[in-house]
Amino acid sequence: SGGEDVTGQAHDLVVFDGKGRAIVGVSGIGLFEPSAFGVKPVPWAAAVWRGYRATYAVDGERLVLRRLVIGLNADQSAEAVPKRLFGREFAGSGCGPVVLDDLREPVDFTGGMVAGHEFIQGLRICPDCHPAWRWRTVHELRFERGALRAAWDRSWQAAEARARLLVR
Repeated sequence: SGGEDVTGQAHDLVVFDGKGRAIVGVSGIGLFEPSAFGVKPVPWAAAVWRGYRATYAVDGERLVLRRLVIGLNADQSAEAVPKRLFGREFAGSGCGPVVLDDLREPVDFTGGMVAGHEFIQGLRICPDCHPAWRWRTVHELRFERGALRAAWDRSWQAAEARARLLVR
């Protein structure tokens, strides 16, 4: 197998319509990017190779960053590890994730997002991937500069795709 690690990666989340949903597809610009804040995250678990996991929420009609879990390595040079993010101080000791909860940071995202709720276990097709059709409830969200412009329930399309794949 060439020694590749095929660990599934943890999804970012979006809270929409009162439910936390996995973000299973994104097309656009403006979601949280650590480098924009001078942060170089480090992985703390096999399922988080990129070093961070974000939880967004549609608050009213606006997209906000609600929670951030980010790996910081105190062994990096002092300049490489920030002491504050979103106005919050955090300790730079040790190696591991820092959790910033209860954020309400506006996110200037423009584009589309596909979000899934209720992951369907046990499908014998592509067990290590999590495309939209592997979720019982699927929504497509469209944003313009952080404002929610449209939301569509795509669950029936996901169900149709699942049915086609399972028939094979």
